[in-house]
Amino acid sequence: MLRGIGGDHHGRSLSLEKPRRIGSSARADLRIDDHGIAPEHAVLELVDGQPLLHQTAAEVLVNGTPARQAVLQAGDQLVFGGRHRFVLEGPPPSAVATDPLPEPPAEAPPAPLRHWSQRVPWLLVVALLLAAGMWALLVFGAR
Repeated sequence: MLRGIGGDHHGRSLSLEKPRRIGSSARADLRIDDHGIAPEHAVLELVDGQPLLHQTAAEVLVNGTPARQAVLQAGDQLVFGGRHRFVLEGPPPSAVATDPLPEPPAEAPPAPLRHWSQRVPWLLVVALLLAAGMWALLVFGAR
């Protein structure tokens, strides 16, 4: 999935299930009308479950580096024409590996009972003592 994160296509998503043409042409799957965008700027497609970028006419930045062709990974950022920014989200559904989840432990041992002095929040006790001391100063110290 290619998702727009900057420019006129911010928030728009485009599936990569079939080859996608990006450019200013009316035939483009992702049409970007801007100076610096060629009629057929680039092509994105899945080859053996791996997303590939084929640059056909103009500069494409992949993670800030100009690229003519690139094998893309989830999280890669693509910039077309300097201000149209997209990110590749997640692997395609067919390439998701399913690892079995580890089994949870049979039963966790019960937590040991703590002494009352360990259960009292000492910061609260100190704050109460300080408040009582300041109250005593206000009441008895003004004489």
